[in-house]
Amino acid sequence: MSRLGRLSCGLPALAIGALLTLSACDFGPGSAFLSTPLHSPSGNASHGRVAAILTSWSRALIVNARGLSPNGSFSLTADGAPVAELSSDANGSIHETLSVDDLGVDPRDSVLGVEDASTGDDVLEVEDANEDGAPDGIRSEHASLSATDLAQGGHASTRLHVAGNGDQTLDIEIEDVPAGSYDVFVEGAQRGMIDASSGSGSIEFATNPDAGQVALDFSAVNAAIEIRIGGELVFSGQTDVHIPGVDADENEDGSGDEDAIDSSDDSGSDASIDPSSDADGDDIDAPTAAAPAA
Repeated sequence: MSRLGRLSCGLPALAIGALLTLSACDFGPGSAFLSTPLHSPSGNASHGRVAAILTSWSRALIVNARGLSPNGSFSLTADGAPVAELSSDANGSIHETLSVDDLGVDPRDSVLGVEDASTGDDVLEVEDANEDGAPDGIRSEHASLSATDLAQGGHASTRLHVAGNGDQTLDIEIEDVPAGSYDVFVEGAQRGMIDASSGSGSIEFATNPDAGQVALDFSAVNAAIEIRIGGELVFSGQTDVHIPGVDADENEDGSGDEDAIDSSDDSGSDASIDPSSDADGDDIDAPTAAAPAA
């Protein structure tokens, strides 16, 4: 089991403050989470955080900020271009939830910020890692791999975790497969082996490996994964989750792979995100570290 942990998350009503622990949650294959802090480029006290939850029941981008001009008009920017209007309240705070579908950008692949709508000046921008290297942001993806007939009904998935300082952890798991040793390829290069003598197994790569982990000396972001046995392909796919209508890698006809996040699937859609539920701004702190595996 990944050291990131695999907590199940019941979300009948989700407050923004809960976003701080979502990096430790497992929404299942086809889900992604992003949380990035923002700071003032001029060095004043304004600060904030943007967080995205991408699952079958929600494609939401949450913008939270404090210390801005009261009752001001602002724009959320992606790679420097305005993509949504924002408004601060009488206290100079922003607490808004936006639809990723409406934004038309993939927040995982965009540099997000906030600008003054009237002047176009940047008021909040992505904050780098702390000087001591502690991660201030987080990105996690849980993707399924496609199976060939050799899997005999088994399945495989990847879990990618990227910290704000660039450190990565990649966990690859196979389950309910014929017993044997499976070779793991990343971007065409063999990187390890999974012992599935019991019909299941896993391998975990890390930038700074602990005992039982394999050194990750490659980028696992949007990496092509293949799992083979005896040279024959059993599973294949990417570490990134595809989002139809947003992900540039979707098929021309608008279809995606089995990990595609379908906004029409509202199973469990009674969950709600209330951006005003944590107006004291405590949610702006960095995300809680993921729970260790048992």
